[in-house]
Amino acid sequence: MPGLLQTEGRARALFAQHCPPLSEETIDQHTEARLSRQKLLTRVPLAELSLPDWWGGPAKSGGRRGSHAA
Repeated sequence: MPGLLQTEGRARALFAQHCPPLSEETIDQHTEARLSRQKLLTRVPLAELSLPDWWGGPAKSGGRRGSHAA
């Protein structure tokens, strides 16, 4: 299950299985960081995605759809 969808208990259990073993303090820090990232999925307003201008698709990069050689 992806980390951002894991419950606190599941995340903590996975961190506890780490090799080499992690300290309780480190497990707590990693778990808290994961739970903080989870909150980004449900916050209001939602985060917006913006791409730089140079990211352009076929029209901006000069490529043409359907022009692949077979």
